[in-house]
Amino acid sequence: MKKIILFIFVVSLTSNAEEFLYKGVRVKSVKTLKTIKCDSFDVKFETEEFPFKYEGRVPFNFRIKGYYGADNILSKKVFLLPKNIEINFPKIIAKSTLKNRTFLPYKALCKNNKLAIFYSSGGNCKGCETFIEFDVINSKAVNPTQTDYSKIKSFYQ
Repeated sequence: MKKIILFIFVVSLTSNAEEFLYKGVRVKSVKTLKTIKCDSFDVKFETEEFPFKYEGRVPFNFRIKGYYGADNILSKKVFLLPKNIEINFPKIIAKSTLKNRTFLPYKALCKNNKLAIFYSSGGNCKGCETFIEFDVINSKAVNPTQTDYSKIKSFYQ
């Protein structure tokens, strides 16, 4: 019975994959999960992307509007476990960042009931990265505050 359940799980992951045709080759996206262990909670990163060797060849309809990083990335999401609650980029902070940019999470640090998430909008510019710190209360990320790397580095050592 366990083999059947595992098989169904694997099929559901591959059946949801995005794909495109490149020089006769069917290129499928891959989802990866990464979990960071914290004191009283965990943080899960979920990334969906095409293999990097196809970066620059991904059709425009798959590209993330306003994201200037690698175009093989389809999505990057971050979740707070154990409740698996997605942490979205705070709208109040989006107003103070670069206009018309999409920021994706790429790293997290945690200490006690604090969580810092590193976001990037791709490119190489001032303001292409931002750092958001959250309080984690009752398994929810609350009180988002935009901060700078030097404060994060000193607190999360």
